[in-house]
Formats: sequence, structure tokens, C-alpha cells
Amino acid sequence: MNYISNAKYVPNTIKPPFDVGFEALGQIVQGGSTVPKEAIEYNKASYKSVIQVPSSRIEILSLLTSGVTSSIALEETNRMKSGETVLVTAAAGGAGQIAVQFAKSAGNHVIGTCSSDEKGGL
Repeated sequence: MNYISNAKYVPNTIKPPFDVGFEALGQIVQGGSTVPKEAIEYNKASYKSVIQVPSSRIEILSLLTSGVTSSIALEETNRMKSGETVLVTAAAGGAGQIAVQFAKSAGNHVIGTCSSDEKGGL
């Protein structure tokens, strides 16, 4: 979870307003201790936190946050099981679309709501 947005981690160097995300999209160009420390455009990341993606399209970046949000909502908060009826509000949004797919792939009947007929495909 993001400790900055929960006010549990606020470094002295960051003053509001600030971005709360730490996600980044890029290419691994060098690994280990040989990465130049003075190269500001480089982002240091542990191998465990890196996820390989099929392309460098910026749209992919939001999938991580939306996917984690959907997964936590369905699996952790609501303890979703198979064979249930699952209501997904805002099903046309980023997290909603992924929640619908998660719930359906778990063998559930899914009902989705959205704010307009256009978003619902009607």
C-alpha cells in the first residue's frame, strides 16, 4: 500500500501537493552496483519489484494499480468465492473492468453498473 497517501510515511523533502504513485515504466539498461549514482534519470528498483510487460506503452502502467485495487477488493476485502453473484460498481472504469474479469474468471455471475448508457455499451 502507499504509505504517503495514508500519511504514514512523509519524508522531509516532500511537501504537499505531491504525486502519490511510485510506479514507473522503463527499460532495464544496467543492473547491479555498476549503475552510475549521478544518473538522475535512472530509477533504482529491486529485482523483486520489477514486472516484465509486453510493450512500453504508457497505458500498461495503470494496469498494475487497477489490478491490485480490484484484487484486494474482491479477494481480500470481500473474500470472493466461486459460484457467487458479484456486483461491480463503476464497471466501465479502470479497476472496474479488471474486477469484472477477475470475478468472471473465478466462475461468478457478474452484474456491473456504470454512469451512462454509452459506457455500458447500450
